[in-house]
Amino acid sequence: MGITEQKPQTRWSASIGFLLLIALPVLLLLPEAFQFPAKTRVLQTRNGLEHIRERIGLFSRHHGRAPHSLSELLTETYETKGSVREPYLEKIPIETISSQEGTGEFVDVLNTQEIHKPGGWMYQMDLGEIHVNVHKKLDKRWGEFRGEIPSNW
Repeated sequence: MGITEQKPQTRWSASIGFLLLIALPVLLLLPEAFQFPAKTRVLQTRNGLEHIRERIGLFSRHHGRAPHSLSELLTETYETKGSVREPYLEKIPIETISSQEGTGEFVDVLNTQEIHKPGGWMYQMDLGEIHVNVHKKLDKRWGEFRGEIPSNW
């Protein structure tokens, strides 16, 4: 019986094997990694939108009318169950579709007015409705939300 000689593995092939072992799962998960922040931003904005809508509804039930301005939700108070007065909104929720940092800015408009500066919230005073002030379709970077128009939410 003879001894078979084995070639030592070169450092180069070991390095490539290690890189493939690490890089392949990362490359496969890369699209998911970019979608997670997008999904989080959409959900955060939609939650903020629902919260504002609930507060507008509460204000309307208490006053028999919609707020004249979104800022009225910050200044007008109501009595809670514990006889404590608090504003309808402590602060305007952050909208994170128009920018990654997000904004709590809003504009009060009439239903017929055009908006020239997108971003934040758009409160239609004559309808008592709140919308995301982003009127363009979301592109492929938004993953499963691609094609949606935030102002239609």
